[in-house]
Amino acid sequence: MDVIGLFLGHTLILLRMKMTPFKNRKIDLKKPVRVYRNVRRIAGPTIYSVVQNGLVIGHTNKIVLRDCVFKVNESGRNRVRKEKVKNVHAWIEGNVTRQNIDWSAAFEIKYNPYENDHFTAGYTFYIGSARQTWIGQQGVFANGIVEKGIS
Repeated sequence: MDVIGLFLGHTLILLRMKMTPFKNRKIDLKKPVRVYRNVRRIAGPTIYSVVQNGLVIGHTNKIVLRDCVFKVNESGRNRVRKEKVKNVHAWIEGNVTRQNIDWSAAFEIKYNPYENDHFTAGYTFYIGSARQTWIGQQGVFANGIVEKGIS
């Protein structure tokens, strides 16, 4: 378990990152992962699935990534809007990090397929990438954000 410090304003939240392996798969910290909210979970805390090399390797309720890219699959988003049924069509790609990070300049990141086409920060601009992203029970927060150019 790793202790990660999350700064939001003047508050420090200490986390113990713990991932439950899926089918005894192990994470390779040298390779990027995709993280998405587990849409099958109905009750209880939010759980995130962690995918590496196209396979679910585990589930967690908190994880910190660096060098992140925010992705939304357009056809999956359109299917959600049409059928009103959840599916996995949006995720965050990045590298798992064990570093303590200063989150004093973090923005809350949101995604709602019924309201926006992309991940947003405070519903003011689209997010393309971020230097660091914290994903957990309190939501998704990122710093070092790069705005996504929309054509």
